[in-house]
Amino acid sequence: MRAVSAERRARAAGEAADRAASPPEKYLRCLWYDGRRFLKRGIRTRDGARIEIVSPGAWNTGRGPDFLGGVFRLDGRATVCGDVEVHRRRRDWAAHAHRRDPAFGGVRLHVFLLDDGRRDCCRNHLGDPVTELCLRGQTRRPAEEAARLIDPRDYPYRAGGARGRCGAVAGAGGGERLAVLLRLAGKERLRVKIARARRLARRHGREQALYLLILETLGYSAHKGAFRRLSRLLPWRTLRRIAAHAGPRDAHAAVETALLGAAGLIPPSAAPAWDRETQRAWRAAKRGWRLIETSRGVGGMDPAVWRGGAQRPASAPPRRLAAAGVLFARCAKKGLVRTLLPRGRGAVPGALERRLARLLDGAPRSYWDLRCAWGGRRLRRPCAPIGPEHRVKIVANVLLPFLHLEGQRAAARAVFESLPAVEPDSCVKAMMARLVGGGTPFPRRWGFAAQQGLLCLHRRLCVKDRSGCRRCRLPGLLRGGAGEARRMTGLT
Repeated sequence: MRAVSAERRARAAGEAADRAASPPEKYLRCLWYDGRRFLKRGIRTRDGARIEIVSPGAWNTGRGPDFLGGVFRLDGRATVCGDVEVHRRRRDWAAHAHRRDPAFGGVRLHVFLLDDGRRDCCRNHLGDPVTELCLRGQTRRPAEEAARLIDPRDYPYRAGGARGRCGAVAGAGGGERLAVLLRLAGKERLRVKIARARRLARRHGREQALYLLILETLGYSAHKGAFRRLSRLLPWRTLRRIAAHAGPRDAHAAVETALLGAAGLIPPSAAPAWDRETQRAWRAAKRGWRLIETSRGVGGMDPAVWRGGAQRPASAPPRRLAAAGVLFARCAKKGLVRTLLPRGRGAVPGALERRLARLLDGAPRSYWDLRCAWGGRRLRRPCAPIGPEHRVKIVANVLLPFLHLEGQRAAARAVFESLPAVEPDSCVKAMMARLVGGGTPFPRRWGFAAQQGLLCLHRRLCVKDRSGCRRCRLPGLLRGGAGEARRMTGLT
């Protein structure tokens, strides 16, 4: 018995020493992403199979696995595509509860540095096995030494592994071919949005389709699905009736309460630590939601759907819904189409953004003007949850497709090409690193249409590539110019 205890203590001491000496997880993520630089050839999985890393996957800056869409081959057999999760210790898969988390259901490869020696199998929430790779002994130099060569600030956009084969071709063309291709790809992305808006309008009617797309655009990447569900649970016709019943004076508060209640974002009970302002706002929202719930037969969503996802506190779901409440309350009387879309020749560059700004500004005071969460600290000054850049996204993703459906096709294209660039998201930054080189900022003079072109190329080509850039068509598109781009990808 004493011998067993001594053995356990010795093992624990050894694990503690390894843990102290091993680099932090953020360095291991960099090491994995730059595998061509740091990993040996002929590496093997934990169970001894040869593994070839075709692509480490896209660096995930949001909730979920560390890398999305990695590609690898086992023993030269069929290619496996799936997400990749990186840990310091093998046991962290269980310690972080990934086995019970559906967000990690797409993980096909678990990478770690410190093995625990156990013979159990790593599985996801469905019970499917996950391939495991231990990095210890499979790097060109010890991980501790490799970590000293890594500056996490260079990742993911300035790292050597971020550059693709297309980068050399794009550089050789002096940027002109890239600009042509991005304009074509941006137009193609607008065409896809128009086609989707047409399908939604045929299925749900134009008012409901417009309502759905506005909510979806407010969802960012993390909560698009939740906002879509909200549009079905609380349809536009019901929200218009709520606003009409409340009257012009109270329409804003009623619509805001309806959106928050249907989203499940009005807590069932007040917290003891809440200040008086929060308690008053909560009681009013709870009372208003109870009336709507009983009179309109609307239920509430599970609040768990709003958890997770990278977001700024000022853009938290309750604040976005409160801002949407302002917009919808002011559109309720005439309808979304008549209020948001100009008639005749009113669709000139900048007009749609100004129209949105007028509808969102000067709203009645709301608890959410200075709060980001129930009982949260008051902001020093009001911060708009739907700022100028997000208004540009609403124009591009929602209003321009419907303007096109209303017959103003030339105006929709002209406004799209004139939209200013917005703060690049992680996908645009990754594409810039791939095409132009790490650390190169997106030239704002290229405009929003070029950013949409980068997103189109990423989703049409990069996401679908399973060859680690070796058979990607993007270099061919850049060499061939506009005619080749149209022929090979159907971009118009």
